[in-house]
Amino acid sequence: MLPKAKAERPDVLVIMITAYGDAETKRKALENNAEALLTEPIDFVSLRGEIDTRANRAHEGRQTEAASRRNRDQPVSG
Repeated sequence: MLPKAKAERPDVLVIMITAYGDAETKRKALENNAEALLTEPIDFVSLRGEIDTRANRAHEGRQTEAASRRNRDQPVSG
């Protein structure tokens, strides 16, 4: 399911929650571009932390991209 979702919407950040916390499950999730994998029972403080971290990184990335575009679009004087 994750590969299909990421293929359709590569910009969407995915935090997976699973009952299976083994290394193989984590490897597959990260291999398929999940941002993080949390195991049940859900620790809502950890979930909130993951969401905040990912949202902040995405926001910073958009700001950097916008600044880069502004710099690129400015005429060169001289």
